[in-house]
Amino acid sequence: MKKISLYSPFIGAVVKLEQVPDLVFADKLVGDGVAIEPFDCHIYAPLDSVVKSIHNSLHAITLLADDNIEVLLHIGLDTVELAGKGFELDIKVGDKVKRGQILGKFDLDLVARQAKSLLSPVLIMHNGHYHIEEITAPSIITTANTVLFTIAITASQADTNQTQVERLIASTPIKIRNLHGIHARPAALISNEANKYVGSVVIEKSPHRANAKSVVELLSLAVNHDDEVIIHAANKQIITAITDILNQLHDENNQPLPMLNNSSTDALMGEVIKHNYMGMVAAHGITIGKLLIKQNVTLDITETATDIDAEHALLVKALKQVEQELEQIVAQHSDKLVKDIFATHLALLRDTTLLDGAIQLINQHKTALYAFKQVIDDKAALLIQSHNQLLAERQADFHDIYKRVASAISGVSLAGINSATPAILVAHELTPLDMLNLTPNIVGLVTVTGGTTSHVAILARAKQIPLLIGVHADILKLTGDIDAILDTYQATLNTQPSVADMATAEDNIRKQRNKQQLHQQAASAAAVTTDGVEIKCLANIASIDDAKQLASCGASGVGLFRTEFMYMHREFAPTILEQQQIYTQIAQLTGNAPLVMRTLDGGGDKPLSYLAQAPSSNVLLGVRGIRLSLANRQLLIEQLTAILALEHKQLKIMLPMITTLDEYRSVKQLLAELSMVHNSSAKIELGIMVEVPAVVLQSEIFAKEVDFFSIGTNDLSQYVLAMDRENIALAAQVDYLHPALLKSIQLVVNAAVKYNRTVSVCGMMASEQLALPLLIGLGITELSMDIPAIAANKALIRRLELNQCKQAALQCVNFATAAEVRAYLMHNFSHIISEGLV
Repeated sequence: MKKISLYSPFIGAVVKLEQVPDLVFADKLVGDGVAIEPFDCHIYAPLDSVVKSIHNSLHAITLLADDNIEVLLHIGLDTVELAGKGFELDIKVGDKVKRGQILGKFDLDLVARQAKSLLSPVLIMHNGHYHIEEITAPSIITTANTVLFTIAITASQADTNQTQVERLIASTPIKIRNLHGIHARPAALISNEANKYVGSVVIEKSPHRANAKSVVELLSLAVNHDDEVIIHAANKQIITAITDILNQLHDENNQPLPMLNNSSTDALMGEVIKHNYMGMVAAHGITIGKLLIKQNVTLDITETATDIDAEHALLVKALKQVEQELEQIVAQHSDKLVKDIFATHLALLRDTTLLDGAIQLINQHKTALYAFKQVIDDKAALLIQSHNQLLAERQADFHDIYKRVASAISGVSLAGINSATPAILVAHELTPLDMLNLTPNIVGLVTVTGGTTSHVAILARAKQIPLLIGVHADILKLTGDIDAILDTYQATLNTQPSVADMATAEDNIRKQRNKQQLHQQAASAAAVTTDGVEIKCLANIASIDDAKQLASCGASGVGLFRTEFMYMHREFAPTILEQQQIYTQIAQLTGNAPLVMRTLDGGGDKPLSYLAQAPSSNVLLGVRGIRLSLANRQLLIEQLTAILALEHKQLKIMLPMITTLDEYRSVKQLLAELSMVHNSSAKIELGIMVEVPAVVLQSEIFAKEVDFFSIGTNDLSQYVLAMDRENIALAAQVDYLHPALLKSIQLVVNAAVKYNRTVSVCGMMASEQLALPLLIGLGITELSMDIPAIAANKALIRRLELNQCKQAALQCVNFATAAEVRAYLMHNFSHIISEGLV
C-alpha cells in the first residue's frame, strides 16, 4: 500500500475538523482532514502537486497530486463574501508547485475582522481509492515542514481507467452550452442513452473521467457551462447519440431568481443581527407564524451484520418498494414539476453504483441500512466538492432517496409535517419528499442549507410558500412558543418581533396580497384584451377540494373535471350511487357556470388494478382513455348514467383519447339510448379532447359532428413529437411550444371556426403565462387552467393586445424549434408579464 505525507500549508494552531463551526466541514461532507487557525499570513504548498482550481474569491485552492489525490485549502470560513479582498496569490490554474512553496498570502487582520472565522480547513477530498491513514499533526504548527497526516492509497484506479479508455474511440471536444452544465436531469438523460449500449461509455472532462452509464459518476465530474468534454465509446453510433444529447441540453429556467430590494443583505447571509436571521431568498413572500423546528428522525443504525444474505435481501426488497413508490408518484401526480423531480429520483435510485456500493459494504459484514447510508453520504459529498452550485444543491435528492430507503428498511414511517396553527417550518435541510408531505398550515420555510435552484426551492415557488435558505445553524436551537416574521423580500427571519414589527409585517402582507386580491377581484369578471376580445378562463379540477376553490379563484366555470380520481387506488370501480353523490357535490360547487366532465381517462400511465388488461410493450399506445371505456362498456354505461342524473344547465361531457369518428359515434349513440331509458330531457353537449394527430389531421371531419373541441396539449405534444413525456430521457424535449404543436392547434381552430364549434385548451400550456399570447393569437378564446394560475392569468390577458398576439402566432408557427419560440415570446412579452408580478 502506497503512502504519501501531507504537510501543513499554514503556521498556526491545529483544530479537529469536527470543531469547525460549519457543518459542511465539521460533518466531513467535502473531505477529511484538520483545520488550522493561522498565526502567519503565508500559504504553503502541502505537497508536490498541480493547481487544479482557484475560487473566484481567491479563498479556496484545490491541488491535484499524484495518484489523483485532491487537496482543498480553504482560508477562513465564509470568506467567499470578501470577494478576493485581502488575498494575494502567486499561482494560477495549471501551475506545478513544490512542497513548501509559498502559494500566496492574505491580510490576517482584515480576514479576522470581516470573516466568520479564521479557521482554515485542510482537506483530502473524498475519493474511493485513498483515505487518511493517520493524523500526526501537533497542536501548534511552527514550521511548514510539519506533517499533518498520512494518506494511504488502496488502488491505482487512474491507471486502470486509462487502460480502459485507450481501447475506445474518442470524439472531438464538445462544448457544453447548457447554462447549468450537466446536473441531475441531463445526467439522467445521458445515462439512459448510454445504458442502451453494451460495453463502456466514458465521458472525460480533463483530467477526470466518468462512467456515462452512472448518473452519480456524471454528477461527480462537475461539468459546467462552457466546459469541454470528450466521449469515449466502442463505436461512432454511440458517440453520435451522446453528442446529440449534449448539444440539445437546455434548461428552460436559466434565469436567476429575481431578488427584490435585498441586494444589500446578500453579504449578510448566515448572520444573526438582533434576533434577525439573515439568509438567501429562494421563494418570495411575507408571512407570520409560530416557529416549528423540524426534528430529524434519528435511526439507530447498527453497523455490523452477521447474516450477509439476509441483509442483501433486505436492501433489495427496500429498493424495490421505493422504486414502486416513486413510479406511483410519477404516474399519478398531476403536477408536471413534481413528476419531473421524482422521475429524476427514480433514475438516481436505479443507478447501479448505489446498489453495487452498498452490496460491497454488506459483503464486509455491514448492515443494509449502514451500507446504504455510507454510499449515499459519499455520493452527496461528491456533489458538494464539485464546486458547482446546482450540483451541490442536488445533494438533497440523495438524502431524499436515503430517507425513503431507510424507512423501507427500518419500518419507521415518513409522517407529514403538520401544525395546528400557521407555522414557519425551520429545518437544517428539506427534501422534495418533505415538500410533498407539507400540510396547509405550513406558511413559510427556513433552512440552514439549500440553494435557490434546488428542487425544494422550485417546489416552494410552485406552492407559493416563502423560503429562506442559508440561515445560521443556531436557529435550530430555539425553543418555546415563538412568533416570528419571515420576510424574504428583506431576506430575514425575525424571531423576536416587537409590536411595531408585527404591525409593519401585517401591513406588508396586506400590500403583498393587494395585487393578488385585485387580480382575484378582476378575475371574477370577464378577462378582456386591451382591444376588447373576451377570453374565458375556466378551471381544471380533479376533486371536491378543487371544486371548493371555484368560488374564490375567479374561474368562469370548469373546463376539465378529471373524473378518474374516484376510480384510482381502490379494489373495485365506484358504483353509480357513489358517482352521483360526488358529481352532485361538484355540480353544486360549480353553480350555474359551465361544467365539462371528462369520462374516465384510465389505462396507460393510469392503470386500474380491478380491470384486467393484456400486457403491452407501449401502454401509451394501448387501451387507454375512451378505448378503455368502450372495451369495458358496463363501466361507461354506469358513468354516463350517473352523469345523466345531474341537474345542471351547462353540463357538458368530454371524451378522452378519441382517435376515430366511430368511437365518438358509439358513445353518442349510447348516451342517446341511456337518455331515453332514464327519461332524461337534458340536452348535454358531447365533445372530444384533441390529443391524437389523427384528430388534428381530420379536424374538419370531426368539426361537422362533435359539439366542441378541447385540446389536451400534454398528450398531444407527446404524440405529435413521438416522445413519451414521462420518459426522463425525453422530457426536456416534449415542449408544447414546439412549432409542430402550434400548427396542430392552428388546424383545429380553423376547423372549429368553419363549423362554428368552440375550441379550448386544457393542457398545462393554458396555465403558462408565456404561452397565453400565443394561444390567443392562434384564435383560442377559452382556456382551462390550474386553479392557482387563474387570477394572475386573467390579469395578464387584460394587458395583452390581440393584434400583437396574432403577430406573435404568425411568427412562431414558422419557427424551426421550441427554443426559438420561447426566445421570441420572452423578448416580446416578458415586460408585459412582469408588470403584473407581486
